Amino acid sequence: MKIRQGFISNSSSSSFLLMGMLLDKDDKRIGESEWGEPELGKLNFAYGIEKYHGSIVFGIGPDLMKDDETLLEFKQKVVDMFIEAGIECITDNISLCMDVGHY
Repeated sequence: MKIRQGFISNSSSSSFLLMGMLLDKDDKRIGESEWGEPELGKLNFAYGIEKYHGSIVFGIGPDLMKDDETLLEFKQKVVDMFIEAGIECITDNISLCMDVGHY
């Protein structure tokens, strides 16, 4: 039997990388899209990740970081998006959320 440590990707897993924060799935500030998916302003989400016990991770991906943007500027952009969506936070609340979730 082989044991692999590190990143593993196959058809039964989904990976994500977001700069954002974890919110309780029952948070009243989280809306719902017309397809019944969680919604929070312009922020993307990853939902149902086992490690997070069904909580929702909201944030934006590093693909939206500008070439000349510092990490602090990028985190501030994420904070501003949370504030725009009605969630008060500061840069200390924002972290890099990375996982491979099995759906």
